[in-house]
Amino acid sequence: MPCENLFTRFLLQNKAERMQQTQRQFNVRLQASNGSLVVKGEKDAVAQAIAKVEALRAELASRTIEMAVNGAQIDMLLNQKAAVVQALEQEFGCLISVESAKGSMKVVVDEARREETVEAINAKLATVCTERVEIPECLLALFVGPKGSNINAMRQAHDTKAELAKGVLEISGKEENVAAMKKAVEEWLEQHTIAEIPAERQLAREALIGEKGAKIQSLRKELAVEIQIEEGKVVVIGAPENVEKAVATLTQLLDTYRKENAVVAMRHEVFVNAKELRRSEIDAREKEWNVSMSLRHDAVYIHGDEASVAKAKQEIEDIVAKYAEFHEDSLDVPKEEIGVLLGKNGDNLRALESQLGVSVHIEGSKLRIWGPASALPAAKAGIVSNLEERVYLTEELNCTGKQIEFLRAERFEVVHTIQNAYNVTITLPREFPLSGPIKVAVRGNRRQLDEAIPVVREALQGLIRCELHLDGMVHRLLTESSLQFQRLALESRCRIQPDEAAGLVRIVGPKQGVELVQVRVWEQLAALDPSLYRKIDVSEAVLLGLQEKKDAMKTFSKQHGVQLRLLPQAVLVEAPAAAMDEAVAFVQTLADAAAQESLLIPVGQDRVAFVIGAQGARINGIIKQSGAQLRVLRDEWVHVLGTPEQAAKARALLEAALEEYAATHVAFQVDEALVYAIRGPRNSNLVRIERECRVRVRLEQDGAVSIVGNAGEDVANARAALEKLEEEARANPEQETAYRGGEKPRRREREQGAEERKQKKEREAEAEAETPAESVWEKLKRAPLLPSKTVGGSDMYKSESGYTVEL
Repeated sequence: MPCENLFTRFLLQNKAERMQQTQRQFNVRLQASNGSLVVKGEKDAVAQAIAKVEALRAELASRTIEMAVNGAQIDMLLNQKAAVVQALEQEFGCLISVESAKGSMKVVVDEARREETVEAINAKLATVCTERVEIPECLLALFVGPKGSNINAMRQAHDTKAELAKGVLEISGKEENVAAMKKAVEEWLEQHTIAEIPAERQLAREALIGEKGAKIQSLRKELAVEIQIEEGKVVVIGAPENVEKAVATLTQLLDTYRKENAVVAMRHEVFVNAKELRRSEIDAREKEWNVSMSLRHDAVYIHGDEASVAKAKQEIEDIVAKYAEFHEDSLDVPKEEIGVLLGKNGDNLRALESQLGVSVHIEGSKLRIWGPASALPAAKAGIVSNLEERVYLTEELNCTGKQIEFLRAERFEVVHTIQNAYNVTITLPREFPLSGPIKVAVRGNRRQLDEAIPVVREALQGLIRCELHLDGMVHRLLTESSLQFQRLALESRCRIQPDEAAGLVRIVGPKQGVELVQVRVWEQLAALDPSLYRKIDVSEAVLLGLQEKKDAMKTFSKQHGVQLRLLPQAVLVEAPAAAMDEAVAFVQTLADAAAQESLLIPVGQDRVAFVIGAQGARINGIIKQSGAQLRVLRDEWVHVLGTPEQAAKARALLEAALEEYAATHVAFQVDEALVYAIRGPRNSNLVRIERECRVRVRLEQDGAVSIVGNAGEDVANARAALEKLEEEARANPEQETAYRGGEKPRRREREQGAEERKQKKEREAEAEAETPAESVWEKLKRAPLLPSKTVGGSDMYKSESGYTVEL
């Protein structure tokens, strides 16, 4: 347990009488050392001894008296190894503890001798004299001196103790020494008169301190006074005659400086952000106002003649007043987006500042926005919106190979449509990964991605989106037309969402369904108001030609305020009533021109390969000869596009190629019963005809014959030879039988074997159906290979049903 020094001395007083008594009473051992008291013994005895020690501690507290002492009194008490303290303790049987740090002493004495002990101690303390002198706060530093040199010199000169606390100097020591030091201090105070000159702190510093304090040091030396600059005043300390002279001199200096200098203080925000206070602007205004100005500490310092300074001060104050309602706000921006915000040569940031009416300063990744308080929220929102528009992001969508094909269909038509509509970039993978999902990358700004991503997801499902902006006609469609959107949605397999408030009809579904919905809606619109909506039917060939004239249609639409939509078999026209006739005439003119320039020639799937030729040789030859553009559609049609002359020439060349195909590709039917006779032994007849006529002949088992050659004459000769063989076989029926028996076709044998196996399975199935189902027990009884015992040595066997039976 803790044991203070005074308590330890209390226990050890009178040859440790109190400690020994406690040890004997409770049969324990007490040991006091290093500020603690150790009690050893049995548990109960130790607890009782501790209680006794606490009682002794309380007794000590009741006997203790605390008295205040100063430094000189402490020195007197502790001088010569505390001889005075020891004498008092021996005389009165008390304990005295002096605490120098606290400036106090504790006296432990019996109640009976308390009064006489206190009187004796006070008598001793009274031999030490104490005086107090107040020192003005502005003189404290001067009185103490550098590193306490002045006050220490006084202490040594008068052999006293001197302590300075809270502006009060306490002097203690012998009476004559204390009186002498007090007199010296009072004389020092008389020699150091204090005078105050009202002055602004900053102005006084500018007027009196000078460069690196040189001016104020010179003034102190010249005027023989101490000069201190404080808030709102200049303090002068020194001899009365010197102070009076210094006050006059300093007042004159300050007045002169006030006339020739001015300081305009302002808010830090104005000091940093006002464009009129930039260094370049200040330099220009210095010449104009005939003054010199400096910027520091959130203020403008002006120097010059009195009239120029007054004018410049007024101008600066007007600038500060101009920005009274201006404030500053901050906005955090990622570092990688700072360059985007600046734009090329800072053009984007300058345009933003002009548009938003604020100034923007960049500090690392933080923007300082300076402007009218009412404009700051809109400015922050404008900057964020600008970054959202200019910062491009990339998002990846997971999909399957089948979904990718929806985007690749029709030469990436869906991809190009989405990219043009939402101004994004869609990147499809060139090679599929070995594992994991396939990723489609969509790149654009945040707004573009938010709009385009849902459309891309729909496109990956084979769907497209279309919005018809019809304004007030949406209500008429819903109330006046015979169009039933629910039935149309089922028929087209689309999701149709009419929105009267927005004035649009949103359609999402497969391409053919969306086109069907558009046609049906336009039909109803044309019926409701033909002066605004028309549907012009065109052929597919004309539509393909019109697609090549989209630029002309866009130009016409912009000039006349109309809207033209191209759909399969129709052109949808939306125009003001005054421009409708002109728009229809324009579309009809384009359609007539497209009918001559765009042709669809039916080829058929069986003739497409021939028209194309080996490695595209034939179709490329037609393109080269005619000058027209040719492409194959749906493996059945050839689309021709060019001038009317080019289209006509290409058509003639294609028809000639088809006639050539008809002459060199022949297909006909022979009697199925005569196939073997026509073929001859080991197809000898067919081989002979192919060799002689330079053709390729194919004869199927059902009698279908196809002949292909390079010349029509060779094909005609081969057909005549086959027809001749057919007549000969019909004239000699026994020859067909001989060929069938001699060849023993393997296919017939395979078919016969398969038929027999099929019949066998059917018989087995019928037998099983007639036999009743066997129980597990019956199966076990007739099992020929059941072991006599199981591996574990048991005579039991686990059946299929899960039960164990004994064999």
